[in-house]
Amino acid sequence: MGGTVGQFFKPFGLTVSVAVFTSLLVARTLSPVLAAYWLRGGETRGRGDTERGETRGTRETRGTRGTRETRETRETRGTRETRGTRETRGTREMEESSPIPNSQFPNNKQQTTNNHYRNLLKWSLNHRQIVVGLAVVSLIAGIALIPLIPKGFIPKLDRGEFNIVYTSPLPDLASRFSGLNPASQQKPAASAESPTDNSGSIFGDLFQSPIKLLLYKSRSVAGEIEEVVLDSPEVASVFTTVGVRGEPNKGKLYVKLKEDRQFHTAEVQEQLRSALPQLEGVTISVEDIQFVDTGGEKPLQVALVGDDLTDLYSSAKEIKTRVAQLPGLVDVTVTGEDNQADSIKQIERLNGQRVAYISANLSQDQALGDATDQVVAVAQDILPDGVEIDLKGDSARIGSIFGSFAGTLALSVICMLSLLLLVFGRLLEPLVVGLSLPLSIVGAMLALLVTQSDFGMISLIGLIFLLGLLDKNALLLMDYANQLRKSGLSRTEAVLETGVVRLRPIMMTTASTILGMLPISLGLGAGSELRQPMAVAIIGGLITSTLLSLIVVPVLYTLLEDLWLKVFKRSH
Repeated sequence: MGGTVGQFFKPFGLTVSVAVFTSLLVARTLSPVLAAYWLRGGETRGRGDTERGETRGTRETRGTRGTRETRETRETRGTRETRGTRETRGTREMEESSPIPNSQFPNNKQQTTNNHYRNLLKWSLNHRQIVVGLAVVSLIAGIALIPLIPKGFIPKLDRGEFNIVYTSPLPDLASRFSGLNPASQQKPAASAESPTDNSGSIFGDLFQSPIKLLLYKSRSVAGEIEEVVLDSPEVASVFTTVGVRGEPNKGKLYVKLKEDRQFHTAEVQEQLRSALPQLEGVTISVEDIQFVDTGGEKPLQVALVGDDLTDLYSSAKEIKTRVAQLPGLVDVTVTGEDNQADSIKQIERLNGQRVAYISANLSQDQALGDATDQVVAVAQDILPDGVEIDLKGDSARIGSIFGSFAGTLALSVICMLSLLLLVFGRLLEPLVVGLSLPLSIVGAMLALLVTQSDFGMISLIGLIFLLGLLDKNALLLMDYANQLRKSGLSRTEAVLETGVVRLRPIMMTTASTILGMLPISLGLGAGSELRQPMAVAIIGGLITSTLLSLIVVPVLYTLLEDLWLKVFKRSH
């Protein structure tokens, strides 16, 4: 992945790779040492008590040495050997019955759960076609839910800061000061009362540098906006910049909100939009500070490309009028809006072609992907022949995300299955893993739909994370089943025993991961809006993938092996 999308996924991939490798080293070195040390505590205490008891008995025996010697004289050697044999047996029984934590043995509830799961797994192995059909239905349902989920690029953050960008109209200097230009009139004769130097007059300064007038007017517009913004009880400070990107008629107000504010940033933005003054010829836009700097672009941007200026700008104006009426879209603007049929003031080009840009901000609950689809649908009904539509800004980045993600996901799966092929030495286990990976889609999509979280770049990171977790569950089942089959168990008994033995560790790892992601999914902490879709996708995908993998993976394992054997027999 390249560009903005690659900047997000690259740190994620590096972090996960290093973390997994480090955890592998810890699991193979430190964890066994700590387990041996801590689990030895009960046995050491029991052995110490036995030794202290033996010492106490020895001391008592020394005190009655004469009595013991008389008794030993009366006993036969065979009797002493028999007693020694009994004491040895008793010592062994005591050592073997050293205290073991009760957690090592399944209680009644765990045993009942194991029995229910064993019966369900046995039924699934006898009805494999039904289980595979349910898995296919879940995959189709997950894919069908995708159009219903809000599609976005990056979630909006409650940052406590935003910008207000305004553009004041350009004055017609030529008509306003016609006849006043000293250069256009005949210079009078030089005299002491009538000097020829105009540098000190207001008009002389104006004609030498008209930017001063534009900056002065732009500053006056900013003052009126500042007055309204500072009246808000949620605003802490405002910093104004007059003249943005070389355009003196444009300005930007950086608004900083209070830390102890009662409303979210998006709510304060909506309040200010309705309170800002309506100045003649001035366009005002309340914009988020983008998580990724896009050069001052608004989130939604659509380009109209065409050669006929009249059709191009008339279509852009009509689209703007309709788009402004759509819910969730605010601050709608179009470039070249002042152009008339007989007076063209501004022409923009894209790759050598004339273009008009339609831009808009989004309200609090509006997803970028859905808003883009609405604007495109409106434009398709209006555009004349010779005018085409092209997505720009974040609207175009959404499409690039899914396109590059598909290629990255395919490459990830190929690398993972290739490694499994080298480890197992046959195609069965990698094929089972590859077919079980889509089991997480239905849970992830359903969780995003219920919580109305954006299906965008952050949630896609969660889907990649799910691949590794689901792959681990399948490998735990198949690897242990292969070990039991090598020890002499039949395939069915090995699969049933594997399911019961691996049920608890799989459920524990799943539950611990879900609990770890729960605070993020609830939106706790600063910047949680950015991480929330990822946690929601992981939790939903883990729930369905874990439940399905405990049934579907054993069924696929036996079904594909039977198919493989049939094909092998036919070929011979």
